Amino acid sequence: MSGSQYHFKRFCRSVSRPLLQQFIAKVAPTLKVDWGTVLVKNVDTLYHAFLELDPETHNRLDLLSNEIYDVFENPAASVTINDFVHSRKLNIPPDFEQWTDNDQTLWLFLNDGEAWNELLQWGAADAKSR
Repeated sequence: MSGSQYHFKRFCRSVSRPLLQQFIAKVAPTLKVDWGTVLVKNVDTLYHAFLELDPETHNRLDLLSNEIYDVFENPAASVTINDFVHSRKLNIPPDFEQWTDNDQTLWLFLNDGEAWNELLQWGAADAKSR
């Protein structure tokens, strides 16, 4: 369970624009937005496009955004991601280690489904242990 309440806007404001664009393209390719109008703290145009999506795509995007946001909120996730990067010898971007934990988490979701699923399992086990 996350420490702060999930909202799609909060999720969008918590990651870098390039990764957010990749995420939207992967999960909701029908969502069309002028990315020049999507600002770091003002994601209203993106949010309005999100609200206009067909229900199935809207719900899928919302569910995955919430799932990723919950991982952001788990303090153990960054350690586990670091372990995955090294143990799986993932081909990370050169400046990956300087990225925020949120960007690293979203990158893992976008680039390694197997590691992502394992991370979710670790998070579920961590939640049960509390």
